[in-house]
Amino acid sequence: ELHEVYDRLHQAGGTVIEQGQVSCCYAKGEKAWIDDPSGIAWETSFTTGESTVYGDGTGENTARVAQVAPTACCEPQSAKATACGCG
Repeated sequence: ELHEVYDRLHQAGGTVIEQGQVSCCYAKGEKAWIDDPSGIAWETSFTTGESTVYGDGTGENTARVAQVAPTACCEPQSAKATACGCG
């Protein structure tokens, strides 16, 4: 089921980063990120169970950097999301 979702994310044309199995926000599951045409990073997740911890620290390994859309006068700027992406 998740492979179908990941295939659709890739077909959407944005940058997709599959983070895989994580524990985040007291939940276990699979997480992936996709950047929309504006450069905004969107988190997708499929929860498979509960966790006794808020996060397992794996979000730091997949830092999300969204690119701000360029304007007529400026170069794109980077904006960092939270490491976990949960809050």
